[in-house]
Amino acid sequence: MCRSWSGFNVISPQRNEDIAIHTTSNERQLQPLLEPLLTRGYAALSADGGYFERALYRATLRAWLRSRHHLTRPPDVPPDPPPRSASDNRRRR
Repeated sequence: MCRSWSGFNVISPQRNEDIAIHTTSNERQLQPLLEPLLTRGYAALSADGGYFERALYRATLRAWLRSRHHLTRPPDVPPDPPPRSASDNRRRR
């Protein structure tokens, strides 16, 4: 189970009778997200929109690249090691 969206609870059906309840519950949770996505479209999502539109916008690659978080490194993370050359690989054999 993926817990990336902590406010959403995935409900797994235990019996065949639970499938209708399972589907209805998950649909109710996703409906507020689908509404702006289907009416505005992915490319038109905005940080200035409603609550769920802003949440969807923050989840886009475009928003992440604009935030420049990918360019910063937390201070406790060591730098990447330099790439190995072909001669380093031959010496290890």
